[in-house]
Amino acid sequence: MNNCKCGGTLCINVGDSILSGTFRWYASYHCNSCKINTEMDGNGIDSIPDDIKELIIKREGRWGLASSSNNVKIKYLLKKLLKNYDSSILPKDIYYCGTQNQVKWLKNKLIEKGINEDGLMIKKLNDKKENLQ
Repeated sequence: MNNCKCGGTLCINVGDSILSGTFRWYASYHCNSCKINTEMDGNGIDSIPDDIKELIIKREGRWGLASSSNNVKIKYLLKKLLKNYDSSILPKDIYYCGTQNQVKWLKNKLIEKGINEDGLMIKKLNDKKENLQ
């Protein structure tokens, strides 16, 4: 919870989902004092604002995509799927970190592109900043 412009407490609800193969996110804000309501949402794994992503992670945990498959092909595909993909900031065995739904969406996209599903793993990570993507 944060403070509203009126000085009241601003309640924030955030979330993400996968609907018909599309990654979606939302945020809604409500102030009990001035009764202001604001909602925003978006499509696409790259469009989620960092603060909303971090609030989801705070509630649900940080998740990572790991693989025992061909890492060169996975990195290549992730660079094509994501605008600002940089694997150099990730732990050695993790290819992407984010919300659970972001990682599930990416896993599904990699499978569609021919990566063997048996070689892709979704892991719950500890909440250290070096696991951030």
